[in-house]
Amino acid sequence: FVFVVTIVLVTALAAYFWSLGEIDRLGEVGRVTTFKNQMIGLDYAIRSVAHGDINFQNSYELNIPDASLILKKNTDSIALDFFQNAPVLGKAAEKGNETCNSTLEYVYDNFTRISMYRDSNITRVYGGAKGAGKGEAEFIICYYNIDLQFGGKCTEGKGGPRVLVLIKKINYTSIPVVNIDLC
Repeated sequence: FVFVVTIVLVTALAAYFWSLGEIDRLGEVGRVTTFKNQMIGLDYAIRSVAHGDINFQNSYELNIPDASLILKKNTDSIALDFFQNAPVLGKAAEKGNETCNSTLEYVYDNFTRISMYRDSNITRVYGGAKGAGKGEAEFIICYYNIDLQFGGKCTEGKGGPRVLVLIKKINYTSIPVVNIDLC
C-alpha cells in the first residue's frame, strides 16, 4: 500500500513540475490575443473617424488589466505596454524605424526599446517583446497618414483595467488630424 501511494505521489509531483511552465502559458496566450484584437479594433475605430467629416467622433473601450495605453503624438502612434508571463510574443527579427510608412514591416519603440513586427497587412498593429520569454511586451498602432494629437479632456496615458478612448476628427491639413483622449 505504501509503495503504491509513493508511486502515485511521485508521478503526480513529476507531472505537476513538468507542466508548471505550460500552466502559465495557457492563460497568457488568450490574454495577449485579447490585447492584440482590441488594438486591431482601436485601429479600425481611429481610421473610421479619420475618414469621416470634421467633428466626427467615436469612442472605443478597452479592457486591459495589468497594462497601460499611451498616446505617442510625436510619432503618431498608440502603444499598449504590458508584461507577458509566458513566451507568447517573440522578439522581432530586425530593428525597425521609429516612424511609420506604408511598407514598414518592423517598428522600434525608442522609449521601451522593443522591436516589433507587423501583425498583418490589413492593420497597422505591430507587436513584439524584449526577449523570447517572460518580460516586457508591447503592441503599437502606427500611422503615417493620420496626425494624432492629444485632445486635452482626459490624459495621454492610462493604465487598466478599463480605458475609454475618445476619438474626434478636428481638422484636415494634408492629412486628417484626430484628437485622442484616454479616459
